[in-house]
Amino acid sequence: MTKERLKWIDVIKAICMITIVIGHMSFPFRNNSVFNYIESFVSFYKVSLYFVIAGFLIKDERLFNTITFLKSKFKSIYLKTIIIGILAVLLHNFFINIGLYQENVIYGGKTMHLYNTIDIFKNLILTMFLANREVILGPLWFACCLFFAFLIYAFTAKVVNMLFNGRKWEKVVRISILFLMMSVSYGLNYFFHINIPRISNAFTAAYLIDFGKLIFKYLKFDNVYIFLICFIIYSFLPFFGRFSFNINMIVNPIFLAFTAFVETYFVSFLAKKIQNINFLSYIGKNSFYIMAFQFLGFKIGALILSIFISDYNVGFYLPEINSIWFFIFYLIFGICIPLLIEKIFSFLKRGEKYVKIKKYSNS
Repeated sequence: MTKERLKWIDVIKAICMITIVIGHMSFPFRNNSVFNYIESFVSFYKVSLYFVIAGFLIKDERLFNTITFLKSKFKSIYLKTIIIGILAVLLHNFFINIGLYQENVIYGGKTMHLYNTIDIFKNLILTMFLANREVILGPLWFACCLFFAFLIYAFTAKVVNMLFNGRKWEKVVRISILFLMMSVSYGLNYFFHINIPRISNAFTAAYLIDFGKLIFKYLKFDNVYIFLICFIIYSFLPFFGRFSFNINMIVNPIFLAFTAFVETYFVSFLAKKIQNINFLSYIGKNSFYIMAFQFLGFKIGALILSIFISDYNVGFYLPEINSIWFFIFYLIFGICIPLLIEKIFSFLKRGEKYVKIKKYSNS
């Protein structure tokens, strides 16, 4: 049963990740009303659902052992993120020199320039605190936000458990506190324009993690009637706005709480129906690498195109999609290059373990 559950959860991750990769492409028809509707439609689930399913398999005994719980997140999220981030900082000037970045162009609010020694040192320090975003790792804000969300969630859960241990209101109190913190974070952003990147939206993410933990216990996501109701409701949601989770714009907290249920049931039901598509589950299992390296995949694809197209601009921020072939090409590179990198990392890890075993057996 556990294997089956994990498989369809991986498929949910794959659905979200493929949508995210497509969302990082630049299409010429962005002002088209149908395209805007689709963008709004997928904006509700493509990031927020990731946080919901992050709570699916969290057990109380593991959560309330706060130190052990956070140690696992330190290894699986923080260490991976800063190692990749440090490499990106050290390679920053190299990427400019080979044309992957263009100088004096604004990328993600920053003007691109060659780093001097002070810039490198400053950005390495910021990376250690998950406060730096190299352009090549733009989507990795998600991992930083997720780590901070787990910190918020773990400490909130621990305090509530200490105060209400074993009482039937414990779960209600916990999710209510998390909802209140999310609402405060949203209010500061909406009314006062106070938004701390990767921190403000972490309060929203922490609420979604607990929401996922709560509903996973009671729902099997296999009722076709609930699915159809969710689908009908979901089809109207884009007319009320869209989510920009990166900047913590979520329409409003009550709307997010409602859409979280609709999107989770809708996508989970579909994921269960297609869970035997192994490539999708494989994408889901390695979604961290796709999140981290999809922009690098785009750049490698652009370098290949520049060989055949003389005036092709490799330094663009997002790949320009001018035809269905460009779309397929960049989708393949945005997904498959990260999967190849994951394979390389796995090979190196196996080699490292083999060396350790060899040394131990010879000693």
